[in-house]
Amino acid sequence: MSNIKISDNSLKKIEQLYQQAGVQVRYGKGNFQAGYCLLEHKKIVLINKFYDTEAKIHALCDIAEQLNWNNDTLLPEQHKLLHQILSEQAAKRNKNSHQEIETSTSSDNNNSNDI
Repeated sequence: MSNIKISDNSLKKIEQLYQQAGVQVRYGKGNFQAGYCLLEHKKIVLINKFYDTEAKIHALCDIAEQLNWNNDTLLPEQHKLLHQILSEQAAKRNKNSHQEIETSTSSDNNNSNDI
């Protein structure tokens, strides 16, 4: 996340964003990837508690794309943070797509030389 500072304060702001939207953020121990689930109609995000601050922030930002956000419940500063997170996630996804295309094109060119 290039524009989101990696700090405990940033993590707290992201957690508050989730809380304001009615999504519980929980930290648990175990050998699992961070994720989002719907448990008895309760929105819960589960993050590995052994992740460092940076990994927690990245996990929460990745999960943000999967949620249906009700912007009416968010404070203006939270709305701005959500927009920033979603914009950066979209940019990251586009960058990865372009890299995959370049890799695929490069592989195709190499394979055509084998004929």
